[in-house]
Amino acid sequence: MFGTILAVVLLAASAHAQLRTIPDEAQRGTIRHLREMLVEINGREVLLSPSATIRDPLNLIIVPSALPAGGAEADYLTGADGQILRVWLITPEEAARPRQRSFPLFR
Repeated sequence: MFGTILAVVLLAASAHAQLRTIPDEAQRGTIRHLREMLVEINGREVLLSPSATIRDPLNLIIVPSALPAGGAEADYLTGADGQILRVWLITPEEAARPRQRSFPLFR
């Protein structure tokens, strides 16, 4: 019984690690919560979109006020209006990995 539970937990952990995908077009910066839906990215104040999601290093959704007080390294996407749409707080391993960019074959 214990072996089965352990196997399920290990499979779930490996599956969880594979599910975290950050789009190639995401930008990188340091994010810090200021107040309500206002954050600072690389020293610039930016509004979060009303539908913005922030994911912690475990890929769980967190509220803006749960961002680390001193700021955190993150990848993020912005909308056409400049508001932040998606944020992924990155792990040291993700930060050390070279960014891969994909380029469309046809424009």
